[in-house]
Amino acid sequence: MSRTSDLGAKLLYNALLVLKANDNELPSSKLIAILPSKINLDNWEKGVLEKTGNVRWQSVLHFYSINLIKANFIVKKKGVWYLTPEGEEAIKKGGDYVFSSSKNAYKDWKEKNRKIENEDILDDVKEEQIEKESQKISSILDSAKTKAYESFSKFISEEFDPYSFQDLCGALFRGMGYYTPFIAPKGKDGGVDVIAYKDPIGSITPHIKVQVKYKQEIKATSQELRQLKGILSSNDIGVFISISGFAKDAVKEFKHSCPHIELIDLERFIELWQEFYSKMNDEDKALMPITPIYFVDKN
Repeated sequence: MSRTSDLGAKLLYNALLVLKANDNELPSSKLIAILPSKINLDNWEKGVLEKTGNVRWQSVLHFYSINLIKANFIVKKKGVWYLTPEGEEAIKKGGDYVFSSSKNAYKDWKEKNRKIENEDILDDVKEEQIEKESQKISSILDSAKTKAYESFSKFISEEFDPYSFQDLCGALFRGMGYYTPFIAPKGKDGGVDVIAYKDPIGSITPHIKVQVKYKQEIKATSQELRQLKGILSSNDIGVFISISGFAKDAVKEFKHSCPHIELIDLERFIELWQEFYSKMNDEDKALMPITPIYFVDKN
């Protein structure tokens, strides 16, 4: 293999290992932050590409990650990488298997879609191909989505504390058309941080009781979800918002719970904020202002 291909093989396997060690999911920014500590990168690998100025190993990782997607070893969504069960099985077979099988999966996909190019980018990849690929609109768009997610994550972590984040959650529900007669003040809240009604006085049921967990790097547990469930009546719907996500057992236990509890992680919160932002009043918009940017996508 070329030096670039060899780097790609090393990166793919270790990326899957890092995902596995982090409950099978990570924002790409955190994955990129962790990977250098798991791999001995030399000066060439840590250098920059001449035409784009992008870091070489990061560009190579992005370039080859499409192979992992076509092999169904990972799923990318809104800047977050998810390790699939197929990816977990691939890890057990070693780095050579991950690289070769994902490469073949991409090749098969190309053949099925009848888009085979004169130069097969999966064989002995050269650095010039990495440069060319990084300038394509698909690559730019993927990078933009990742940076957008990172900007939300950074803003929420730096500009809010547990109590002001409750206000942000209240603004989201108002944008969704709810009234929020209660947002917990500082101190004990009895397990409810936000209460939302469909009408001003709460005559229309169900009512929504929201628990907010603003603890970075600490996922919500089954016990915390049970505590929320314990205060829900038959006329209530529970919502648990956790910016660090949920432990696996919590997701499994409450996937079909009754009464219903909706689980909202940071990714889902960002999606909802984007979806309902236009319906918010100016005061609520100002809590986390956003700007949409559009790309022409002929595909």
